[in-house]
Amino acid sequence: MFTTLVLAGVLSICTALGEARTNGSSAVVSEARSLPANSTCDVNGTSFLCSPLECVGLDLTCDGVPHCSNGADEAVTLCGCLSNEFSCGNSCIDILKRCDTKDDCPDGRDEQNCELYSCPHTHVTCANHKCVPHDVICDFVDDCGDGTDELQCTPRKCWKSEFTCANGQCVRPANVCDGGADCHDGSDEANCTDGDFALCGNGAKVHRYFWCDGWPDCADNHADEINCGPCAPDQFRCSGGRCVQQSAVCNGVCDCAESCADEKTCDRRYTVTHGVVQCVDNRTWPCYSPRQDMPMTCIGSEFICDGQVDCLTDGVVHMSDEQSCRAPGDAAACDSGDFRCGDGRCVPRTALCDHKPDCLDGADEARCAAPACAPHQWRCSSGQCVPASARCDLRFDCYDRSDETQCETIACPAHLRRCSSGQCLAAHKWCNHVTDCWDHSDETACAAPSKCGVGEFRCASGQCVPLRDRCFQSGLPGRGCGDGSHLVDCDRWKCPSTEFKCTNGPCLNMSLVCNNRIDCAESWNDEDPCTFQCSEDARCQCRDVTINCTGLARIAPPEHIESQITIFDFRDNRIDLQKSFQLFLRYERAVKLYLSSNGIRRIPPMVFRNMFRLHVLDLRNNEITAIENHTFFGLQNVKAIYLEGNRIQTGSRQLFPGIVIAQYAGSQWPDVGLSAITIIYRPASPCQPQFIQQRAAKTRSCHLHRTKSASRFGHQRQPD
Repeated sequence: MFTTLVLAGVLSICTALGEARTNGSSAVVSEARSLPANSTCDVNGTSFLCSPLECVGLDLTCDGVPHCSNGADEAVTLCGCLSNEFSCGNSCIDILKRCDTKDDCPDGRDEQNCELYSCPHTHVTCANHKCVPHDVICDFVDDCGDGTDELQCTPRKCWKSEFTCANGQCVRPANVCDGGADCHDGSDEANCTDGDFALCGNGAKVHRYFWCDGWPDCADNHADEINCGPCAPDQFRCSGGRCVQQSAVCNGVCDCAESCADEKTCDRRYTVTHGVVQCVDNRTWPCYSPRQDMPMTCIGSEFICDGQVDCLTDGVVHMSDEQSCRAPGDAAACDSGDFRCGDGRCVPRTALCDHKPDCLDGADEARCAAPACAPHQWRCSSGQCVPASARCDLRFDCYDRSDETQCETIACPAHLRRCSSGQCLAAHKWCNHVTDCWDHSDETACAAPSKCGVGEFRCASGQCVPLRDRCFQSGLPGRGCGDGSHLVDCDRWKCPSTEFKCTNGPCLNMSLVCNNRIDCAESWNDEDPCTFQCSEDARCQCRDVTINCTGLARIAPPEHIESQITIFDFRDNRIDLQKSFQLFLRYERAVKLYLSSNGIRRIPPMVFRNMFRLHVLDLRNNEITAIENHTFFGLQNVKAIYLEGNRIQTGSRQLFPGIVIAQYAGSQWPDVGLSAITIIYRPASPCQPQFIQQRAAKTRSCHLHRTKSASRFGHQRQPD
């Protein structure tokens, strides 16, 4: 195993320095008896000799404040080091530097005899007896020096859009082939020739790691999804070589970029009226998107309730074709209040007559009363009322999209031009290299300039834009290249202080940072400093793979937490482990679990049994008095358990299977001597302010006021 079972208290901050200091002072007094004739020092032992002509009261030595002009009354050789320091002879270093794998004392004594040293409570013990902080365990870096901090680690599964290093580490696509090793094994820089990249139409490049993953990163030419080998039986092969799912054929969205071959002869699935896709009842089911500029997709009846989500819009599931499904052959009635469709699915009563058909045959929208529309409104074919001004504006306001059909009867205002499909588009958006009309008529017959003018940048499409837009993402529609090529090759671009720099990418308008949308396409760092919601409790702040629910007075963790979360911080709550027992059984993905200051009195045996990936368990400052049999059962990969601040009186003989532990009391832990885990325990400390006030100032037996890391220069002790 990784660490040695250390059942010993951490070095206490409560230390008695009286004896050591008395011995030191005696030597000083003896030395002080040989004084110059003109000296005024007391030779009877009440003074300390700073120099031949300077003395201070003996009671002022080693009090943390230099009274001698040369600081001799605080010299390390006289006073020694503080309890949170290690002596290098004539100087002191922070105790955290003891056995930290680096020589900090001039003679390297801080790295000697480490097998006899107990690591601080913030660190764990390596197999070579060195100490490393618990938060560097399993970080893909050999911090111990013998590699034991990286043994028995289970890295998280990388997200689909991440690059998986050979060692299991996850890095973002912007860091692949950027000239610096982001994978600690350097595998992100291993395949970086021109042949390892697919070239998109706008000049962007996609590394081979992301090829043939079913999602076109080159949105304009799908270059990363072609020539991917034979298609599976349930796939359709485009003429360019891309394989798409059969459910994407005749769904109203072109997936074959070069020819749109997947949308040929689809009259049985949908019709197109004035550029608007309309699904055919009983044959296809309409997949809606909350985005008003997104087209409708039509899901074939054979793909509904087949276990595969096909209702995808802009890469995000908005309304699933797998909702309200019944098990095959299940003829049981729907739950009370639900509506049963002709296709067997059960639809919640709240979904009836909402102008969006959930049943394949639209039965949930049949026989619905149509309320009268207001004078300024227009009635959709479904009966829904929308603003009359929203007709034919290239935005879908009706759920059934009917507000964008039969537009030839609507006159376009003077500042708008009519698309060939009938809708109206602002004149300044015509020939701007961004397709707005669904039939592309706004971007046909547009002459491209032969060359761009001074102060302009030529886009891959031939469009000319101001140079100020180069490598700048404003977030404003119509600014920059329509094909996005002004944002390509920006890795070395310098951003002004008023803009945000994407890692190896362009500059962003600051308004795009932390807007809950990724604008740094390959690095995502515009959302890194931001919190997000990853559970039903919006008060719990999430960042990366950590959920932070500290100080919320919760009696149980949130019930539903995103599956990628591996660090759970529940400090300063009132979590009852017994009442939350079933929730904790779900945390098999947990790597670190923080439960300090929850008022926990009892740890139910087996509560952690599914946390085989757990490395750190923090139970500090609770009210635990006993460790029962099999309390930590299942924690086979745990590196450290923190139990400080509890008043544990008894411990089971089987804290861990196969390890015999006798009863103990107070801070007296048994000497087990078996290789297993670092357990850090220090009972609730008596060194509290009220105790300090009751003690004589000169004994310094609880010198908490001197635990700051006072620096040392030569023999002089610096003031705190």
